[in-house]
This record gives sequence, C-alpha cells and structure tokens, in this order.
Amino acid sequence: MCWAHLARNFEGLVTRGGDGTHIGVWARSLICSLFADRSAFVEDRTCLRTYQRRTRQMQSGFGELLTQGTLSADLRVRRMCKGIDSLWPALWTYLDVPGVEPTNNVAERAIRPAVLWRKGSFGTQSGSGARFAGAMLTVAATCRMHGVHLFASPARVRTARMADLAVPPPPPDHRLPSGCAGRGRTSHLVRVPNRPP
Repeated sequence: MCWAHLARNFEGLVTRGGDGTHIGVWARSLICSLFADRSAFVEDRTCLRTYQRRTRQMQSGFGELLTQGTLSADLRVRRMCKGIDSLWPALWTYLDVPGVEPTNNVAERAIRPAVLWRKGSFGTQSGSGARFAGAMLTVAATCRMHGVHLFASPARVRTARMADLAVPPPPPDHRLPSGCAGRGRTSHLVRVPNRPP
C-alpha cells in the first residue's frame, strides 16, 4: 500500500468538494504528519520512542477517519474508506517489515529510466531485442542501486568471463562517491494493532 497514492486519493476528495471534503482535509493532515514523522526518524531527528508514540496516535486517528468515512452520505467516499479499511494491515507493513517504505516512490524511480528510454526510442522491434533491452536496463538499475559505475561493472564482468575467471567484486574506486547510493535507517518498529470489526 502506497501512502503517496492514498494522499492523492484523499486530495481528490478535497478538490471534488461535497460531503467528502472534511474527510479529505482530515486525511491530508494525518498523512502529512505520517511523512513528517517518518522523515524525522529516518534522518535521526527524533528517537524511536517518539516515533512509535506518534505513529500509534496517527493509526488511531486514521482508524477514526475511516470509520467516519464509511458513514458518509457520499457513496464514493464510503466505498473508498471501506476499501482502505479492508486493507488495514497493509497500510502499516512498512512498520513491521525492515526495508519496506511507506511509499512505492523508490520502485517508481527505479523503473523511470526504462520508461523514458522506451518512450524516447519507440521500444524494440523483436523479441530478442526486447530481451536484450530488458537485460541491459536491469544491469543499469542494479548498478545504480548498488552505487557501482554502469560501464565499469559490465566491462569487468565480460573481461573475467572471456578469460574463464570468477568475477571479482568491484574495487573501491568503481563505487560512486558517498551520498549517491541510498541512505537512512529503516527498522520494524511499531506493532500494528488489528482493527476492531
């Protein structure tokens, strides 16, 4: 479950107006708090205990919001809140599973170069071309993710394979400067309570 997408959905309620506006405004406030608290924790600006306390408060508030939304006179608001409520544990997966983020922005950023390449090059003309492009885009994304220079790594792998040697790990000088790869802390932090029926 991506909180950034939820934020856009609730923002749509505010923009649309009507009975769902107050639910949208309330959700916007809670989701802004969620992102601010998460950012403060990941950037070491707040301690674990404070983050856990604030997340529990936010969970409680979001549960109340969904309950009120399911009672809305607006059918679209009711359906949206019931749908989100049915996925309650998925909303909080990022708290229980190390490495899971509250948004899928990392995944979307990872595939963006491939999407832009396909748009700019009009894709491929054959199955073998599609497989080659997919393999090369995967290599590029993997190198980027691990902070390894794109051209140095495949050249090193190809040279080792041609000489029937094992592929050694990249030397330190092939890594990108510090700060280019991912950073920040993640942890499983807050036990997600089951929502009462």
